[in-house]
Amino acid sequence: MRVLTHHNRRKGGRQRDRARLRHTPEATWHRWQREYGGIETHDAKRFDALQKENARLKTMVADQALDRGT
Repeated sequence: MRVLTHHNRRKGGRQRDRARLRHTPEATWHRWQREYGGIETHDAKRFDALQKENARLKTMVADQALDRGT
């Protein structure tokens, strides 16, 4: 996320050049930009934390459903 913030502040240059400077595949760069392009770094970190928490909770619910089924 810091990568996007740093390069979004920079004027000019091509997307391909920016990705190459960071040794990041261009497809990954575009995916990051699509996901996090419009939000600040701290918001993106919070978003990631919420996604991880959501995945953890889904796993717990699935495990409980399996326990009830047996």
